[in-house]
Amino acid sequence: MRIKQLRIKSGLTQKQLAEKIGTSKSNVSKYENLILEPNIQTLCLMASIFDVSIEYLIGKNDDHKAISKIEKTVVSAVGELSPEGQQKAIEYIEMLKTLEEVETGKNCIDFREK
Repeated sequence: MRIKQLRIKSGLTQKQLAEKIGTSKSNVSKYENLILEPNIQTLCLMASIFDVSIEYLIGKNDDHKAISKIEKTVVSAVGELSPEGQQKAIEYIEMLKTLEEVETGKNCIDFREK
């Protein structure tokens, strides 16, 4: 995770970041030292604060470009949901991705005889 790097670059202390995301300074320290994993709502808040994608924040993507307007909208909307609502949103998005793959023929098995 790139939390510490982004926090320092933004000029925030652990206490200031904790206040912005609604947690304790101790939890921010644990996130930075990989002792505790932030939940999806916290990840959404931090991505928004640092103006990066969640993928960049957690180290899955090295592209540092700012998140797009649609990503900000989704991050904001999901961040306002309850943990149960967040899980349902993720499941719904995965279902939409699968449906799109089926409709476009991506990742489909061809059962026709050869």
